[in-house]
Amino acid sequence: MSKSPKHKTGNAKNIDISTPMKPFADPVMEAIFVDKDVAGLAARSFINAVLAESNDPLIGEITLLTPQKTMADPLGRGYRFDIEARVNDREFVDIEIQFSKMNMNERGMLYGGRYLEENAKRGDEIEVVLKKVPRVIIINVLHFIWRENHDDFHQPIDLTYRKPGIQGQHERASDRLTIFNVEIPKFERHVLPSLKNSNFSPETPILHYWLWALCEAQNKEIGIKDVISMNDALKEFAESDPGFQQYADRYEKISDDLHVRKMYAIWTGGLGALVNKSIKDVVTAVMKWHVPLNEAMAEMELDEQYRDYVIAELKEQNVDFTE
Repeated sequence: MSKSPKHKTGNAKNIDISTPMKPFADPVMEAIFVDKDVAGLAARSFINAVLAESNDPLIGEITLLTPQKTMADPLGRGYRFDIEARVNDREFVDIEIQFSKMNMNERGMLYGGRYLEENAKRGDEIEVVLKKVPRVIIINVLHFIWRENHDDFHQPIDLTYRKPGIQGQHERASDRLTIFNVEIPKFERHVLPSLKNSNFSPETPILHYWLWALCEAQNKEIGIKDVISMNDALKEFAESDPGFQQYADRYEKISDDLHVRKMYAIWTGGLGALVNKSIKDVVTAVMKWHVPLNEAMAEMELDEQYRDYVIAELKEQNVDFTE
């Protein structure tokens, strides 16, 4: 069972620290996958679970793990990536958590395109550039249904030839970019009910156990280890997968982190309408009118304790600002 929530005072008096945090929330994902030393096994386990679902080659040991990675472009639009994992300079993975509906196929191509040219250097001959093109994996965890006419929750997308080969199959034209749309509503509808009534089996895809635990914690607002303790199959899975165990341990650890709790509060709107409006007003002043952050906070009479929330929102919008 998860340890009892601690009731803290001081700066935490307006922050709810008793309710378990939803695991798919941006601040929670960012805090868990903060770097490879504390979450490298967890990230690799989840990524390989997604790849194994469609028999794609698994990735190697993660050498760099970065949450909320920003790629700036002085001549164009910059992009922010939720969770970036790298295996040296040969394999790049981006994990995106998406709640609002948008075209994730085209977004995946845009994001993947930024990585495909990552190893290209000014002055390189095209033949050299092509040899250094990395394998790029975009994983979109979607809390909506995108492909309406197919029941499978796991939807891999490749660059393929439109005309089938001699055997009548569509051949992959390139293996350098693959987009995986993981549609949570389909998993909950078509897979989860029977999974809950089954014993643990090594033959069951690892991704099913990962999503079972995360979806239960997300929907019922209970801690990850509480979810695990409630089912023998999840207990056995946690004992058999060091990466998932590392994830569960990280979730427990960040649950007591006041900074994470503050960021989670703004993500959920838990600070109250008045504070949230003030934060948005400050962001607007900085973003649209280029007012220095300190001046905007003073003008809106926003307390200093909410500075981190404002900065997080500015970073979300890829806004350059001065203090």
